[in-house]
Amino acid sequence: MKAPLFLIILLTLSGGALASDLCREDYLKLYGAFSGVSTGESPDRLWAPDYIHYARDGEPRPADEMGSEHIAWELQHQPWQSIHYPLTTIVAAGIPVSKALKRLHIPPSFHRFYDKRSGSFNYKNSNPIQLAPENGDLPIEQLRVHFHPRDEGQFQKLASDLSQVMSHDPELELLVLYRRGSKKKLDEILSQTLSPEQRKRVRSQLVKKEDHFQIYAQDDSKPTINGGLAHPNFEYGDFNRHPRAYQAALNAVKKAGQPIQHSQLYFHGGDMVVGEKHLFLGKNLVSQTQEFLNIDEASAIRAFEAEFGKPVFLVGPLMAKDLRFQMDFDIDFTLAVVRNKQDRKETVLLSSASRTLELLGAKFEKRKTDKGMSETDKKEFALYQKLTERDFDARREHNKKISAQLEESGYRVLEVPYFSLAEREQYSYANMVVGTDYVMLPQFEYPTLQQDAETTVGSLGYTVIPMNVASELVDNRAGPHCITCAIRSSR
Repeated sequence: MKAPLFLIILLTLSGGALASDLCREDYLKLYGAFSGVSTGESPDRLWAPDYIHYARDGEPRPADEMGSEHIAWELQHQPWQSIHYPLTTIVAAGIPVSKALKRLHIPPSFHRFYDKRSGSFNYKNSNPIQLAPENGDLPIEQLRVHFHPRDEGQFQKLASDLSQVMSHDPELELLVLYRRGSKKKLDEILSQTLSPEQRKRVRSQLVKKEDHFQIYAQDDSKPTINGGLAHPNFEYGDFNRHPRAYQAALNAVKKAGQPIQHSQLYFHGGDMVVGEKHLFLGKNLVSQTQEFLNIDEASAIRAFEAEFGKPVFLVGPLMAKDLRFQMDFDIDFTLAVVRNKQDRKETVLLSSASRTLELLGAKFEKRKTDKGMSETDKKEFALYQKLTERDFDARREHNKKISAQLEESGYRVLEVPYFSLAEREQYSYANMVVGTDYVMLPQFEYPTLQQDAETTVGSLGYTVIPMNVASELVDNRAGPHCITCAIRSSR
């Protein structure tokens, strides 16, 4: 079993305390709890804090059962393990705030936000970063996409799709970041897929130090309202991601002339969806901020609200019995926020497995075999049979809960088809890009589902531009929103 990167880092920081204080069996229990090896949880939940702690005998216990003596011992001998206690709990155990901040390796830039007596956290920003709404209010001036030779097939389909988008929007420009040594191949693909006039609207920029450079342009950044980007704090971040790659991409964007605003907080684009009224935020991002800064959920949410000047709508948790995780890998698979052209109100499109089953059930519920069906219907029938064997109760409960919260906040909620049959597989029509009068909508090879999604989006007053590349991305938990970064501006 190979130790995850975050445990290796923590081993180093703690001077080997883990190895000396926990036996191999305890270590494996700890590793299993984080990675899902022994608990059955998804490996995607590798880093998520669960506020369940391990005494020196390796047995997991809730935080409220841990005495002040044990907390003090952990802070002294295993500070890496104490990251799972909110600082207020550590202070209540008799540890001075200044000592706790130092032992927990919280960067000095954050110290001024902690109350020196209680350890409570109150983040402030006198000049909040204004993120660009993704609901269709602002025109898309530029789409940033990434080209890596290993993604040649996917990029070829993406370029073909973008040709349709550029035909619809004659003002749209492309910024293509490319890896060293791939410019010739990039030019070849663009010449095959874009018209001469469209190629005049393409800018390309070399990415240097491109370790782990990927096709996902919806990276550790978020477009701002002035046509620039908000840049996250890389002092902490998702251990499953590669901040060096995103740093290199952002350096290339900066060289291309886009203004950059630096945030004190860490975030990534796929786990933030920006509307006019709310910043929709994934539970995982909030949990990670809690873990890094040793604060409670309310303090983490307030920090994001202060940083971006907008109320947060928390997407998650999954179920009442599991307060740690969100439904999807990133919330841009869970929902999209769209301005209804008819009544000018914001509408939330929510991914729904129930909607998928309803549509396919209406078509195939009485069928026992696929005899006499067309090849397309056979494929949909096979999908229906697989889905009826799966348990979507958790997602139904999630959608019921979040729909009630959204409607209470004044949103109209419409469901769009969704399904997943494997760990990394995501068929989500919510993973879309919304322009002022068009939507770049995923296109999958299931006409019944496709027609329903297109009808729903069309009812809001938008032209649908199908993105065929989506079918190439489902195995890697990606879609049109994941592989594009839409730069918008109110200027």
